[in-house]
Amino acid sequence: AILRELDRGGQVFFLHNRVKSIERIHRNLMNLVPQATYAVGHGQMHEGELEDVMAAFDRHEDDVLICTTIIEAGIDMPNVNTLIVDDSDKFGLAQLHHLRGRVGRSARQAFAYFLVQPHKSLTEEADARLNTILAASDLGAGYQVATRDLEIRGMGNVIGAEQSGHVAAIGLHMYTKLLAQAVERLKAIRTEQAGQDNAATDADDQTTDIFDEPIRTEVYLNLDDRIPNTYIEDLAQRLAVYQRIAWARSFNDLDEIKDDLRDRYGPVPHNFNYTVAGARIRLLARDAGVDSVRVNADKVTFALPNSIGDASSMLRRMLGPNAAVGDKKVTFNIDQEDDPDVWIDEIEANLELVRRFTERILALLAA
Repeated sequence: AILRELDRGGQVFFLHNRVKSIERIHRNLMNLVPQATYAVGHGQMHEGELEDVMAAFDRHEDDVLICTTIIEAGIDMPNVNTLIVDDSDKFGLAQLHHLRGRVGRSARQAFAYFLVQPHKSLTEEADARLNTILAASDLGAGYQVATRDLEIRGMGNVIGAEQSGHVAAIGLHMYTKLLAQAVERLKAIRTEQAGQDNAATDADDQTTDIFDEPIRTEVYLNLDDRIPNTYIEDLAQRLAVYQRIAWARSFNDLDEIKDDLRDRYGPVPHNFNYTVAGARIRLLARDAGVDSVRVNADKVTFALPNSIGDASSMLRRMLGPNAAVGDKKVTFNIDQEDDPDVWIDEIEANLELVRRFTERILALLAA
């Protein structure tokens, strides 16, 4: 990389951010590429000495500047178009992005090399940072880098100093929507407490229109419905898929997600069918007005939001003899030793019956 830059008359930044070992790096580079001339610059040098080094390098008296992060900001040297960063896994994402901006400041093609020690096992965060820098190579990538950095490191909480991991868990887009929704609700409550009921109602309606909410029905199928790490290795990408599923609003949305994964990662694993099944049941439960669906041992329980009173006999007749209907819940038996697809279909069929029951009750009330 150094020789290629020298062949076209350019210069090189070699960044090693350890003053204690920077002279050793200097000697190694001189042995590796003796054709080049070198200068060393770091923040522990006297001000005048460092100024002389930088001025001489700017005049092209040396080919390679071995330096620390003193070049991170305020350096504009159009003739320097190769950057080599040693131990790049030790830098933050924004820092790597700023360093990369030190080259490519002319019409000449620039190169940035981010080195890690051979056979070193990177942490998950370090690997995510480097992959983000590699992917964000287009013009205007700063926003993309900043957003990803926020997701990797976490966002500071609303009033406090500590970092929050919620952004990494649910994604920046959802986090900001939920935060805005919470603010709108608090505003509505405050307005209502001040006696302005109409304004509070308008604020609630506006919140509902602007911010879609995830479906809050609880579904527990007692199955391994996780996306295998071997199918989608990157944690952030797996979380993004879970997020899309949580916000799906129809069976078509779920089919699109499945098709996208098949196109991108290959045939979907069998476990993912259970992930989709849970989302389908959540949609059906929403339409049926069911608060939760839980599978425990050989029993399925639907929790109903309100007492159905005397209408329980009607629901019992619709569901058949296998179902027990209580005041606010429905239970029926399944055999978990069967193929899960069999009793998942049974759950979906019973949810459809509960939806029809709810429609009938509402029709009777309206009449």
